[in-house]
Amino acid sequence: MIFARIRLSKLFFNQITPMNKPVHVKKKNDLRATASFLRVWPVHPVFILMAVPFLPTCLYLNRGYTNWYILITLSFLLTQIEPLRRFLIVQGISVCAGWYAALVNDFMSHGRFAHILYMNGPSVLKAALLDESGNVVYTNESIVYMGVSHVLDIIFHPGIAYLLYKSHRRAGGTVDEIFSRKNIAAAFALSRFWSFVHIYHQFGKLGFWYYGYGIYSLRDLDCWMIAYVAEALSFLCMIAYKSFDRFDFKVQMHQTRNVKVVI
Repeated sequence: MIFARIRLSKLFFNQITPMNKPVHVKKKNDLRATASFLRVWPVHPVFILMAVPFLPTCLYLNRGYTNWYILITLSFLLTQIEPLRRFLIVQGISVCAGWYAALVNDFMSHGRFAHILYMNGPSVLKAALLDESGNVVYTNESIVYMGVSHVLDIIFHPGIAYLLYKSHRRAGGTVDEIFSRKNIAAAFALSRFWSFVHIYHQFGKLGFWYYGYGIYSLRDLDCWMIAYVAEALSFLCMIAYKSFDRFDFKVQMHQTRNVKVVI
């Protein structure tokens, strides 16, 4: 009889308390969701999306693809969304591939060392690096500013990608997570979207590979083709790495299955 009463009391208790418990848990979860939404940092992604229409067009129109890369990096620093960090690493690799391929081509084909960098830097640097005709000058003062330009170039191109990669690894992330199909496809799509926006904005046409003088200060347009080819090769290398890694994993699994246990 005692055990029967205990079981009945437990059954009665379990039937009564769930009626109140979900309300308490729901309120607690609602408070957590509200606090998460209204937190100062990390910023909720909704606020970033709400702010996009109010951004000055000078931040993203007639601006290089690196500007978009920096803006997205700032969005990650504000939101701390992990998938965005992995995407930025892939984007950073493709940005560096295209940018430095263009610099190498300008030097190899036209004998101009880093002139694209000097001609497209901040106004303060360009005032010391260029003459009134827009040509690069070599003076004691300009050489110092050239060094500053290269330091900034390293920080904003491979520097950002490297720091994001190191932080991803410190957080326990893997290389396989970075070179996923989604990240590669998203980086390629954003690059084409950047071209689409500027082609339509400047020429009123539809296209996915921008060619022109309206964004960068250039002497020749051949650097565009080289940059796009290098960018495509970087994506292909990522895909090849991912495919080889999967193939190697399958081979190891097949070999493991064929191992005979000897007693």
